[in-house]
Amino acid sequence: MDTEISLAIRAAHRSSSNRFRIGASARRKDGAIVAAHNATDRIPYPRGHAEIRLARKLDVGSVVIVVRVRRDGRLAMAKPCQNCLRSLLSVGVAEIYYSNHDGEIVKLSLREECYPCVPRYASSQRQASRSAYCL
Repeated sequence: MDTEISLAIRAAHRSSSNRFRIGASARRKDGAIVAAHNATDRIPYPRGHAEIRLARKLDVGSVVIVVRVRRDGRLAMAKPCQNCLRSLLSVGVAEIYYSNHDGEIVKLSLREECYPCVPRYASSQRQASRSAYCL
């Protein structure tokens, strides 16, 4: 996983955004490692987010890492927004890791993040199928 983290950090340094230098990398199921960076100054929100740009390169079972690099080079919070999370889950990503406020790489709990997308009014059968889709 060190290779993916260093690749995500390099991608973040390539980001053309002055405000958010975010990079994302992933190991696909076939073993290939792919990366993307933020381009929100050139591409409109949310398509310019690193995670959405990365989702186009992924397959089912990929493991994603998202990092944010501060100007001083330290890692900062890079938890994916709801649009990015939805995009990654629709591809079928198996695991998502991100840098937190302390500069550590932590695993995103997909079960907790997916709970809001399950409608409360759904029948138990529809709810079960939606939960299986999200996880």
